Amino acid sequence: MGINSTHIIYTSVVIVVGFILLLFLFLRYRCRKKTKSNIEQAYILLRQYTSSIKQIINLIGDLNTESNPSKIHELATRIKNIKQVTTEHKENLSQIIFVDRARLFSKHHFATMNKIYAITNHLEIIAETVVKTSRIHSKRRKSDSYVTPRLRQHIFDLQELINQSCSEFSQNLNSGDFSNSEYNITKEKINIAYEDALKDLLKSTNRDEIKPLSAIYYKEIIINYEIIGNLLTKCSELCKNLRH
Repeated sequence: MGINSTHIIYTSVVIVVGFILLLFLFLRYRCRKKTKSNIEQAYILLRQYTSSIKQIINLIGDLNTESNPSKIHELATRIKNIKQVTTEHKENLSQIIFVDRARLFSKHHFATMNKIYAITNHLEIIAETVVKTSRIHSKRRKSDSYVTPRLRQHIFDLQELINQSCSEFSQNLNSGDFSNSEYNITKEKINIAYEDALKDLLKSTNRDEIKPLSAIYYKEIIINYEIIGNLLTKCSELCKNLRH
């Protein structure tokens, strides 16, 4: 009887331990499946976020050439509305990321979520910088600010480079394999264009070709372009080894 009792107890323990192990493996599988689903959802939201950023960057380009006050106000309002959408994207992404961080088993998934979160932070600053730039344009037009054709061309050049940098980031994000490595070249071009604009601004100011207030507005605008360009470069860099 003693031997049978011991055998029964041993068998029961084995069954219980086996059941617990199977339950753990099942829950781990469900958790990993949920994590993968959340990462896919985060990618979708990040693409939407990026699309909104591209829209407001393009609208800044429209502000560079617009002189009609009502049109300027309309463009600034559109930028503000899209900025609100980007805020919602950021909030939704943050919620997914922070919930997932507590239950990630894969180091790769954890690293992926960290990169996605870093990209969203950069995009948030870009959106805020674009809004600031739109406000500067509004104030510049109201004060009847004037810049020379050469200085204006520098802004057009910076806008074109920013559009290119944004497209390169979007391509790297969508491909997931860092297929576009031209972003470093574009970054260098943006830095050179910014320095050239700054030098010509100083020359124009010394020659009294533009008013001091116009010079202040102009400098703020080109600084914002440089900020946006650097952040887009960082976003592209974070796409490296960012697998779907």
